[in-house]
Amino acid sequence: MASLAKNRYYNWYKIQVEAGSLELPAYEEDANGIILYYGELFCRFEDCDKATKKFSSTNNLRTHLEKHESLEVPSGGEGGRVGQKEIDKAVAWYKSLFAEDVSVMSLSPSPGPAGSPPPPAAPPVAPPRPPPVAPVVRPSLPLKKDGTPHLLNMRRRAEDLGGSVPCRSCESKSDCCRDINKCDNFLLFDCGALAPTPAPKVPKMPKTA
Repeated sequence: MASLAKNRYYNWYKIQVEAGSLELPAYEEDANGIILYYGELFCRFEDCDKATKKFSSTNNLRTHLEKHESLEVPSGGEGGRVGQKEIDKAVAWYKSLFAEDVSVMSLSPSPGPAGSPPPPAAPPVAPPRPPPVAPVVRPSLPLKKDGTPHLLNMRRRAEDLGGSVPCRSCESKSDCCRDINKCDNFLLFDCGALAPTPAPKVPKMPKTA
């Protein structure tokens, strides 16, 4: 699953599902049975007691799913390199688990009073950088007394942990480390109860006979 190792949404998927903070949607089905996306590691069968158990591979997850009698589990194929189309579909699905353009903890200051000078122009965007790889043991997110991230300390610590300011997803240094829904650097820390906004749940439609 090296193709997904640096994907922000995939990393949040692994962290949040294992922590019990992200509820996954039910399986969709096609002519071959349930649809399993590349890199999936958690069971999505309704009320499964292993819903937060992270399996070591999708094949091991598939073995577990075969124990649910009502699921038709497709074979895992013959192995080999995964095609780009399959990877793209998986990335789109992991991204769909989280709401876009919704800031649950944006720390941007409010506009100044009328007549105040305009804010300085943002510096040129740096060339794209690979997103940071979360350390095995993540340090706690630096917080202020009011429970919001301490921007200065977070930025300094992020660079020590292999991140960058701005990160690949933020447009400027002033934007970086403000929004957990956007900034890659939050993946470097144990954020506790702070997490990206989950996508709204789609109501289940009753099956017709």
